[in-house]
Amino acid sequence: EAIAGTRRLMHEKRAETQSSVELRHSQKDRREVDLVREAITQQLRGLCSSVTTSDEPETYRAGSVQHLRYPISGVVKSGTSDADILAALSPTPAVCGTPTEGAIELIRKLEPFDRGWYAGPVGWISRDAAEFAVAIRSALVHGNTVYFYSGVGIVEGSRASAEWDELDAKIETLNS
Repeated sequence: EAIAGTRRLMHEKRAETQSSVELRHSQKDRREVDLVREAITQQLRGLCSSVTTSDEPETYRAGSVQHLRYPISGVVKSGTSDADILAALSPTPAVCGTPTEGAIELIRKLEPFDRGWYAGPVGWISRDAAEFAVAIRSALVHGNTVYFYSGVGIVEGSRASAEWDELDAKIETLNS
């Protein structure tokens, strides 16, 4: 699945909140999730005989925030391993940017810390199945200190103050 774009959930009694409506109609958030969807489907096309996704994103609630989300599925070609899929999909534009090579270079230059497990794939593999997700929000406990990790997608239309609010909303999910 491609997940990007975030809004804080508002405590409204209606099934569809104002923040859900704003999220679905935000050109900036739509641009963000579309970049992630396109990258994932492009990578899967080389590994799958068919790839399907919806035309419109849905809202996906995760704790006190919601995101735009595209379900994506594919029929994996014979001989393709879980490791092949992980290598092709990681890192996604949601945690790295695009184009990937230039984004990785810029991140290494600008970020003053090692990401560790943040933004890497986490999950499990068994004989018959596997499931992975991106560690896009995480916390590291080191002695008496807790380090919170999260990020935002900077695309055309991003505003620094709105991105900071989004980052706060994401971190609050770890701190509650």
